[in-house]
Amino acid sequence: MAGLRDPLDDVLDGWVAGQDLSAKAFHFVQVVPGGIFAAATAGQRGIIGVLLNAPKLGEQCLIAGGKQVEVIAGGAIAQGDTLMSQTDGKAITAAVSAANHVFGFALEAASGAGVRFRMAFGYHGPMANDL
Repeated sequence: MAGLRDPLDDVLDGWVAGQDLSAKAFHFVQVVPGGIFAAATAGQRGIIGVLLNAPKLGEQCLIAGGKQVEVIAGGAIAQGDTLMSQTDGKAITAAVSAANHVFGFALEAASGAGVRFRMAFGYHGPMANDL
């Protein structure tokens, strides 16, 4: 049917479970420091999507959610950081402020400004909840 997309187009793959997620298929998962995935808990930021499989610790996760894209860093970024845009449109680690909005999470680290890296893109709202 025209206009329909394959839901697997937005699957994030190649990432590993940071804990046993074998009982968490079709649950929300989040990025944690180190860029691994863990079961989401109530009120958490960093939720990246829904787990489509049931991996054990260290096994590959298949996650439906934010679109995986490449972006240019405005500075050093750690894997798992929440991301916002700086004034020139480059990605930087989101600073806590009601005026700053999160547009995704770093799927890999960037060593400094001008480095292209992968992120999971998706609007996650303002950082106001951390004030």
